[in-house]
Amino acid sequence: MLPVSFVDAVTIKPTLGKDSVVINVDTDQDTRVNIRYNKRSSQDFIDETDNELKKKHSIKLTQSIKPETTYNYVVTILNANIPTSPGSFTTLDNVDPITITGLKSESVTSSSVRLTWDTVTPNPNAFPDLPRDKDFDKYIIYRNGENIGEAANNEYTDMKLAASTTYIYKVQERDKGMILGDFSSDLPVTTLDPDITQPKISDPKMLALTDTSASIQVTADEEFNLTLSYGTAPQNYDKDQIISVFKKEHVVSLTSLIKDQAYFYSVKACDSSGNCFTSEEFNFVAGSDVTPPVINAVIPRYVNDANFQITGTAEAFTAVELYVNEIRTSHRGNNLPGSEFSLLAANLDKSMINKVRLVAEDLAGNKAELEGEVEVDSQFPDVKITTRIAPQVQAGQSSQADNSLNAVIEGLPSKLASNELEIDGFVNEPVTITYSTSNIDEKPAQVKNLNATLESNSVTLTWDKVINVEKYVVYRASSPNIPIAVVSSQTFKDNNVKSGTTYKYQVAALRNDGILGEPSRQILAKTDGKAGEGNDAVNEIKISDFITSQETNALEANGPFNLILQLKEGKNSVAITIVDKANNKVEFKKEIFVDTIAPAILEPTELSFYSPSYLPAIEIKGKVDTPGATVMILVNGKCSGSAVPTSLSGIFYKATTDYRCKVTADGQGNFKMNIELDKTGFSPDTNSKQLELSRQGFGKGDYGGKAEAGSGTKYRDYQFDPKAFTRNEIRIIAIDENGLQSQEVKDFIEYRSCGESGAWDIDIPEAEFTPTVVYSEHLIRGFAQFGFNMYFKYQGSGDPKDARILGEPTITELELSEADQKKFGHSQLLTSPQTTWSDDYKTGHALYTLAKWTKDEKELKKVKKLKFPIMVEFSYTQNIYGEERRATQKTCIDKTTIEVEHRLDAEGKIPEAFLNDAIGAINQTL
Repeated sequence: MLPVSFVDAVTIKPTLGKDSVVINVDTDQDTRVNIRYNKRSSQDFIDETDNELKKKHSIKLTQSIKPETTYNYVVTILNANIPTSPGSFTTLDNVDPITITGLKSESVTSSSVRLTWDTVTPNPNAFPDLPRDKDFDKYIIYRNGENIGEAANNEYTDMKLAASTTYIYKVQERDKGMILGDFSSDLPVTTLDPDITQPKISDPKMLALTDTSASIQVTADEEFNLTLSYGTAPQNYDKDQIISVFKKEHVVSLTSLIKDQAYFYSVKACDSSGNCFTSEEFNFVAGSDVTPPVINAVIPRYVNDANFQITGTAEAFTAVELYVNEIRTSHRGNNLPGSEFSLLAANLDKSMINKVRLVAEDLAGNKAELEGEVEVDSQFPDVKITTRIAPQVQAGQSSQADNSLNAVIEGLPSKLASNELEIDGFVNEPVTITYSTSNIDEKPAQVKNLNATLESNSVTLTWDKVINVEKYVVYRASSPNIPIAVVSSQTFKDNNVKSGTTYKYQVAALRNDGILGEPSRQILAKTDGKAGEGNDAVNEIKISDFITSQETNALEANGPFNLILQLKEGKNSVAITIVDKANNKVEFKKEIFVDTIAPAILEPTELSFYSPSYLPAIEIKGKVDTPGATVMILVNGKCSGSAVPTSLSGIFYKATTDYRCKVTADGQGNFKMNIELDKTGFSPDTNSKQLELSRQGFGKGDYGGKAEAGSGTKYRDYQFDPKAFTRNEIRIIAIDENGLQSQEVKDFIEYRSCGESGAWDIDIPEAEFTPTVVYSEHLIRGFAQFGFNMYFKYQGSGDPKDARILGEPTITELELSEADQKKFGHSQLLTSPQTTWSDDYKTGHALYTLAKWTKDEKELKKVKKLKFPIMVEFSYTQNIYGEERRATQKTCIDKTTIEVEHRLDAEGKIPEAFLNDAIGAINQTL
């Protein structure tokens, strides 16, 4: 066995299949081979090894091989332990080769046939519905049943055929797995008869004639080469000019002629088949041209640059020179056969009137001149324009505001709340003003009911009329779909068709300003066998050539001017061009969005859900019909609240002194805003009391107290009164970007520090108090207890089934008012309770151990009843407008009173009857 270092050459070639691959490895020495492979997206490797020492290895990979999948692999020479560079392969798909369709002859001569057919690999973006073979390898072409060649593309030219002979062609596809598809349909093609027709030439045309030269043009109906024989005597030609290139047009130049000498000539034209035609004899006299050339050009009176181009035409082989103030600045020589010229007039003097002159001279020496005066004006017109627009509605402004006076802005607006745009302007020199508008959003409608009528040698299309359009674009599917015609009626006749061929058509409506509608559905039209085998090629037309631009208006101005433009709802393109006599242009272009429809507030339409509120800062949610509209919320006619991004759902924003009135609706029209309710004036009756409560509502002192329940000393009775509230007027207004204002939503939200009721009713039955009396001896000793049951029932908006209490309610013990302290002899005896709740928090029990009586016992004997005011606070959710919303309720309850019994003489123990009653009540509750 040779050393591994002698293995110098390795050849690796995969043979692909659908569910297996053979890796062929050839080396120059005997080797053992390992192949490691894995799916491209997998980290699991599979090894296959051929341990036999030999030079040619064919290792078949089958494990985990699937169709149309890419694998990576590495080949390692085991006795060298050297891996090759990584490779990859993609298995074949699981689709059989496609049967070829659309086989036809594109061109036929007496000795050749050019075939084309539908591709099996169409562009998936342009033709997503056509069948496609990803494993395509080659097309196989057959003539009279014999394989005559292969093609990588969908065309093939068969050469060296016999004239006037019929051949039968068919094509099949072969994929990379060497699997052959079904044959196409047979296509019989007959070659043309032998070409024995002479080219037909036109009479020669004298392009240029001088004393010593002549240029003669010859054209024919087919490509030909040419021999021009000439001499100074009839039928006596001693010189030839030969052009061997085959073209349909030739220009022959004769030189070294003698002035005033007559010349006689004849032309021989031969086509590629050897058919020749010799013309009759023609003659001319050298130097007999005395007609001056004609210059077709315009010298402008004013230009905007010291250097400018002058374009025009003159006779072929005519020299043209351009002079500025008698200095030649450019020229065209006399050796060009074309007539067009473009010359530079350079270095004009801006301080004077310049003399510009064109001089043309033909080959015979005949001259012509064109002269003009030119001034340079490089200053742009000084233009100022202002636009009159209705003023936008400002935040807090009534929708009935007086808009009779229009606002004036400089330039053009980007948005407008009117269909009419009025422009005032001023220009400092004579100008021409052109202006136009087009609605960008308003596309033509789709063409409907496209139909095809087949005739012997044509296809006629018809369709329904589309309103407000002037033209239609006709598309025919070739490769790719191309526009072939623009017509102004609802019919089109396609004469470029061949027998037995399927053509695909679509039609789209076209406005004069170039806005194109959606194409119609595609229809198929297959010609019959009478259309012939002519050329069905079509050329792609430029749609832009048929656009007559927007409807343009024009006026002349010098000084002030006024324009009134009519716009349509949506996006409008406005163009104003101001041009002075030197073609200096000032342009104003703008996309103006016209919106004359005010937004509407969809939600909320009323605010009963939010009232009453026990928190000063609440979140208002809603929806408008105009995404991006500004939503303004006023509390009692003032700004109060802060904007909340709609993406921060569920986050509570604590109200601060940094308030804003407005928020922008999101892309679906949704908005959120936190507002701060006015809580400085409770209204228990018609005589309002003004309270200076802290802004956050949790301050202590004269006007506030624990949880705003009235721990302060002033107006405490009103704070305890469950009927006391502040009535806040809420106004919600939507304003779109043009300043159009919606109908406002106006309602009231009551702010209560502690309500008598709310969305939830709380029932504390006196009959279920445990115990039903409190003994004075227990109060003195400090172990008197008092318990009660609570029942919560939803009575607010929405379905009660959707209402949920989110956690254990909080019970806050409140001090008695000054009046109640005198009446009941204490300020507050309750301590923190022990509470027990049901799973849904709708039923609970609270048990209090009363504070020890600290006053004189004689005063206690005067007390017949005890009063225990409390506040119950809890958060809950309810489904409103299809959205779960969260709220907080505070309810003040001051009817919890219990009698005091002075008869018990206890020795420091709780009565057994009380304990039994309390345990029984708790069990019943739970």
